[in-house]
This record gives sequence, C-alpha cells and structure tokens, in this order.
Amino acid sequence: MTTSNQPIARLLWQTENGQQELTLHQEDVVTIGRGDANIIVLSSARISRNHARIEWQGDGFAVRDMSSSNGTFVNGSRVEYLPIALRNGDLILLERIPMRFEEITPTRTPQDINSLPTVPKIPLAKAVNKPRLVVTDGPEAGREIILDEEQLIIGRDGSIATWKIRLKDTTVSRPHAMLEKHMEGYSLTDLGSANGTTINGLFVLLPEILNDGDVIGIGTTKLRFKIR
Repeated sequence: MTTSNQPIARLLWQTENGQQELTLHQEDVVTIGRGDANIIVLSSARISRNHARIEWQGDGFAVRDMSSSNGTFVNGSRVEYLPIALRNGDLILLERIPMRFEEITPTRTPQDINSLPTVPKIPLAKAVNKPRLVVTDGPEAGREIILDEEQLIIGRDGSIATWKIRLKDTTVSRPHAMLEKHMEGYSLTDLGSANGTTINGLFVLLPEILNDGDVIGIGTTKLRFKIR
C-alpha cells in the first residue's frame, strides 16, 4: 500500500486473539475477506473470499462491497452498488464481524506550527473560492475541473465531443449531464444518459441543486463538488 508519513484513521475489530488494529494512511486500499491474499483476513465461512475493501476517495475513506454473499453494512445500512463514505465512529459489519472506523486527529507541537510556511491571504482566497469538481474514483482519479462557466455539459471524451467537460470513461454517455449556475448555486441535470446520474448514490430525476461535498456519479466516475 502507498502511505503518507502520518496515519489519519484506523480500523478496530475483535478476533479470538483479542483486539486488532490497522492504521490507515492517505491513498491506502485495504482488502477484506476470507482469502489469504487480503490485507485483513477474516476466518469465517460466511465471509466471502473477497468480501469488501476500504479505499481512499481523495478526501476521506469509503467502504465498497465486492459482491459478497452476505453483504457489508455501515451503521445498519447495506452497502449496495456504490461505496459509502466513512465517518469517525462508523460501525462496519461484515456478516457478524463488527469493525469500527476511527479518524486520527494529527497533533502538532508549537515548533511544528511556527515552522509552517505563510501564504498570502488574497491569492489563497481566490483559489479556494472557485467551485470545482474533483474526480475521486474512475479512470481519471485525482483530476480537478474548475467550474468557470454558466453552463457546462459533461460527456464522454471522443473525436466528436463538443462539450466542455470530457471524461475518459466508456460508461459515460455522449452527452451525459449538465451543470448550470444559478443564484443559489450549481444545479445538475441528467440528459437522458444510458446509465443515469447520481448525487450521493441517489439517481437524479429532476434538476438538483448541489451542496458542497456532494458526490456525483457519472458512469464509473465519481466527482466530488467543492465550493471551498
């Protein structure tokens, strides 16, 4: 696994040998299942060989079910087709085995704080306040798209593509969805796409106003909407 210097979360669970703990760093992917190749191996006949995985989504971790036989649950809700973002204290249940997700708050000494570089306030404010889409999952994970027009069409990249936001994802329609700027913010509309458009896992049937942090699903691509 690729790790950063400091852990930012951990998983806690019980086995016959006592409490187990695994620390998580940015960019980590943790596979869970009965198979020996997994990062966390759970010896239970009701756990699938490749049951679930916990993965970094760009600004936090999420749990994804890997088509397990008995399902993966977060706080009692089953993880279906889309991953569920994890928050501090969430209880992940695989069959009858509970795992607790805990965020780790980094600590800084006064020396660390004093050594931090200063950033001019005005340029920082301009950069942060521009709405953007951040690709958290899919072929272009890590890409950032600045929203600087009143209307933006999203669709599959290709030789005939004329829309502004082009995604290198074969499950995206040509075109797929539309972003429009209003007084109250940006709205998202599905343009009759083959696979639909989602916001936080729910299909978009009518134009929906986006909130900071909303996750847009277009094909296999996930984009997080950020205002600040």
